[in-house]
Parts: sequence; structure tokens; C-alpha cells
Amino acid sequence: FTYRLADDALASIMLSFGITNNEDADTVMRLLKIKGYKIEDLGENEMAKLHGRYLGGGRANLEGEVLYRFEFPERPGALEDFLNLVSGDERAVPYNVTMFHYRNRGSLENSVLVGLQISQDHKV
Repeated sequence: FTYRLADDALASIMLSFGITNNEDADTVMRLLKIKGYKIEDLGENEMAKLHGRYLGGGRANLEGEVLYRFEFPERPGALEDFLNLVSGDERAVPYNVTMFHYRNRGSLENSVLVGLQISQDHKV
């Protein structure tokens, strides 16, 4: 999936997942709509399926944004642990996650590109 903060109120998320039948996809999309997400189904768009995941996000004009690339563990709870580390209540100065591009290569660790919004006073 990819996540990109667009501005102070909106973010774009591109999510892809495997299904065994169309009912599975309909169920996932219905549940996301119930939660208030605006959904655009790209399942029939070959261009989007082949290339769109690499274009997700775009440029945001955010003050104090820094980008980091690193290897991310492939295990249950890893994303939650990361989000708690950078923006959890226990942080004296929580960072705003502005972008998260995850690329699964089928290994124990996978490449991520993360954007964090850090105030000038807290940059190291």
C-alpha cells in the first residue's frame, strides 16, 4: 500500500490485495465505505494495476517534511509498532507521518519510503 498526506485534512491511500472472487472485493469496499473512506475501484484498469502503485502519492507542499528509506520487518504488528514509535502518545514530540510507501518483495524485510513532518525546533 501507499499513503500520502495531501494537506492538513486529506490523505491518499492506495491499497491492493488478492481476492478469490468478486464478493470478497465487494465486501472489503463496502466495509471501507461504511468507515467513511472514499473508494475508487481500479480493479478493471490495467494501467493503474501495472503502474499506478508506483505513482501513488505525488508531491505535497509540507513544511518540515523529511524522507527516509529503510528496510521494514515483514511480521504481524510491525506497522503498528512503527506508528506508535514515531507518533505515539509516549513521544514528547510526535512526528506526523506524511508518506508511507511499502514494497513487499517477499522477504523477511522489505523496503519502505517514509515521510515525516518534523518541526524545525525538533530536527536533529
